[in-house]
Amino acid sequence: MIFIKLVKQTQNNDCSLACLAMVINYCYNQNYDVDRLKVENNYNDESLSFFDINNLSEKYFLKSTALEIEQDLEQVNQQIYLAQVVNQTGLMHFVVVEKQKDFLIVYDPSKTKKEKFTYNDFYKIFTGYILIFQSNKRQFLANYNHIKSIFYNFNLTCIAYILINLFSVLLVVLEMRFLYIYSSSFFNKQNPISIYLYFLFIFLINIIISEISKILLNNLYKKNKIKKTKLFYNYLIENNTKLDLVNSYSEIKFLSSFETLNFLSLISSFISSIVILFAVYYVNKSIFLVLLVFDLIWLTISFIYKTINENKSIENKEANFVSSLFNKNSLFDKENIYKTINSLDQTKLDILNLWFSIVEKISLLVIYFVSWKLLKFNYLEFSLLIIVILFKSIHSNDLKKVIYFVENYSKYKQIAIKFKNYESQIEYQEFEDINSFELRDLSNNKSFVFNNKINVISNEYKLNLLTKDINQIAHILVSINDINIKNISKLSLKKHIKNLDDININYSTIFQNIIVGQNTENIFENEIIKNLLTKYNINLIKIINSYDLNKKEYEIIKLLRIFYLNSQYVLLDDDFEIIEEQDIENVLKLFENYNSNTRMITTFNYTQV
Repeated sequence: MIFIKLVKQTQNNDCSLACLAMVINYCYNQNYDVDRLKVENNYNDESLSFFDINNLSEKYFLKSTALEIEQDLEQVNQQIYLAQVVNQTGLMHFVVVEKQKDFLIVYDPSKTKKEKFTYNDFYKIFTGYILIFQSNKRQFLANYNHIKSIFYNFNLTCIAYILINLFSVLLVVLEMRFLYIYSSSFFNKQNPISIYLYFLFIFLINIIISEISKILLNNLYKKNKIKKTKLFYNYLIENNTKLDLVNSYSEIKFLSSFETLNFLSLISSFISSIVILFAVYYVNKSIFLVLLVFDLIWLTISFIYKTINENKSIENKEANFVSSLFNKNSLFDKENIYKTINSLDQTKLDILNLWFSIVEKISLLVIYFVSWKLLKFNYLEFSLLIIVILFKSIHSNDLKKVIYFVENYSKYKQIAIKFKNYESQIEYQEFEDINSFELRDLSNNKSFVFNNKINVISNEYKLNLLTKDINQIAHILVSINDINIKNISKLSLKKHIKNLDDININYSTIFQNIIVGQNTENIFENEIIKNLLTKYNINLIKIINSYDLNKKEYEIIKLLRIFYLNSQYVLLDDDFEIIEEQDIENVLKLFENYNSNTRMITTFNYTQV
C-alpha cells in the first residue's frame, strides 16, 4: 500500500506545485519535492490555476479532470484528489484530499502534518472545485527512471585508482604470506637484515600507495563537484526559477561524493573482497565457505533493504533548517523553527548497519568454531588463523562501503534525475556589442527598434522581457543582432543591458549609491540636477542602507544612475510616484545631450528633443 507523503510548499504560491508533487508521489511511488518540479518545468514563481495544473500534470502522464461539486464529495470515486479551498487568510489555496469512509484526510502543503476533517467541516472551506487524476505508471517509469549518470565521470583516472587499489590489496596478501613464512624465525638473531628491510619496504610502499589513491580520489571528487556547481550556476543564470539554494548545494556535494568517493570505493572494495576470498580459499576451504555463505546472506539482506527503501525520503533537515533562516516568512514562524531544531541530530536506528553487525558477529563466531576444530586436529596452523582474522577484518571494512552505497542509492537516483534537468539543451550565444535591438509584437504587428539615444516603449510591455528576467511571451519576439533573445546568454544581456529597477543599495552615502560606475564626470554641477536635489530636499552625504531608504531617495538614486551605469543600454521603468513628470523630462533631456555611448529604453512618455 502506498501512503501519501506530505510535501511542504517553500513559498506562499507554491501550494499547487506541492499538491501535484504529492499526487505524483502517490501514483508512482516517487519522492518529488517542490524544487524538483520547479527545475523540471522552469517554474518562474507564478501562481498556477486549475488549467495550469491540468497542463503540467500531462507531462507526468496524469490525465486530470476538473469537477465542480458542492455538497457531494462522498460520491467522488477517487481515493485522492486535489481540491481548492479558502485558507485562514481568505486566499484561494490548494490541498490534497484522501477519501475515507466517514471522513476526509487533508494534506495541506502550508501545514506540518495532515489533518482529519468531517465532510461538513471541510465544506466550510471548500470552494466547490476539484481535480481528479488517472495515472499511467508504465509510461512514467519509462520516461523518468533512466539513471546512467553514475558512469558519466568514469575516466582513465578512475581506472588508475582502481588498479592502484588492486595493487595495494595484492601487497597486503604478499605481506601476510611473508609473515606466515617467516613468523617462526622472525626474532631469530641470525636472520639477515634483508628480511626486515623487505618487510619495511612493503609497509612503506603500502603507505605511499594509500596516499596516492586518496589524492586521486579527492581530485576526482573536486573536479566533479566543480563541474556540477558550474552547471547549476549556469542553470540559475539562464532560468527564472527560485530554488532552495542551500539544499541544492547540499545535493551537489552529495552527488559529487557518491559518483566518485563512494562509487569508486565500492568498485575497489568489490575487487578487494574477491582477492581476499581467493586468499582465504588458498589458506583453508572450510573457512572460505563460511565467509562466502555469510557474504551471500549479507547481500540478500542488502537487496531486501534496498527494495523496501527504494523511495525513502531524501529530506536534508540541516539544509532545510538553514534555508528557513534565510526565508523571512519561515524565520518568524517560531513554532515550526523550534520543531525543526528539535528534529535535528535525532538518533535513529540504522537497520542496515544493525543487521551487518549481527551477521558480522555470527560469522566471526562460526569462523572461530570451525578454526578451533581445525586446530584441534592439526588441519590449520595458529599463524594461519591470525592471518585469516586479519583478512576477515579487511573484508568487513570493504563490506561497510557496500552498506553506505546501498543505503544511499535510492537518494542518489532521485537527486540525479532532478539534477539532470539542470543540463541546458540550448547552446546560448554571446556577443561583444549590440548592433541592433528590436521588439516585435506578432499579435498586433507593433515594432520597436531601439537605435535612438532614448527609446520609448509602451508600458504594456515589461522591460524585464529585454533581459530575460521573466519568461518570454509567445507572441513577442525580441532580437539582438538578429538573434532571438531566447538563444542569447543572460550573462551577455546583463553585461550590456542594465535595468535600473535592479538597484543594489549599499551602506554608504546617497552620492556614492548614485555614482556606481567608472564615469568620473560630475553632473551635480548642472543646474537641472541642482534644482532637482533642492526641490526634493536631497542630502547627498546622508548615509543610507536598504532598510531605511525612503521612496523619494530611492527614486532619485534610480533616476540619476542613468548617467553612471557603464552599459550599452539602460532600462528605465516609469513607476515614479514622488518625482514629477516635468522633473523626469528635464533629466532625460540632459541625458539625451549627455556625451556617452549609453542608450535608454523607457516606458516614460518622453518627448524627444
